[in-house]
Amino acid sequence: MMTTYSLRTTSFLIVLAISMLGVSCGKGKCAKPDVEKIKASISMAAGGLTISGAAGAVEPGATVTITDAAGVSTTVTANKDGSFFAPFGQSNAGLGDTLSITQKTNKCAESDPTKTVIQQP
Repeated sequence: MMTTYSLRTTSFLIVLAISMLGVSCGKGKCAKPDVEKIKASISMAAGGLTISGAAGAVEPGATVTITDAAGVSTTVTANKDGSFFAPFGQSNAGLGDTLSITQKTNKCAESDPTKTVIQQP
């Protein structure tokens, strides 16, 4: 028969084990998107600001978030090869402005941002 003391001790140990398990099983951050494979440009033919990533720019199927200096953002899902295309019509960013790009998947938490500068096409 368990005493009140042993029940409390057992309960405490179970709670402690569960909390430690949560810490050790937490998701780490995703790697930053590969800035060398990302291009941000403004083209009137394409309808304004567009951001594209070549194959391998991000993890396949990642959620990619692009944010301008004013905090306006857009989110797209990467293709199976890690490429993506994001029209960004709601941004007022222009040539020479910097955009922040992050990625996240169901395997990892949102990455630190990669910075890219908007260029001519």
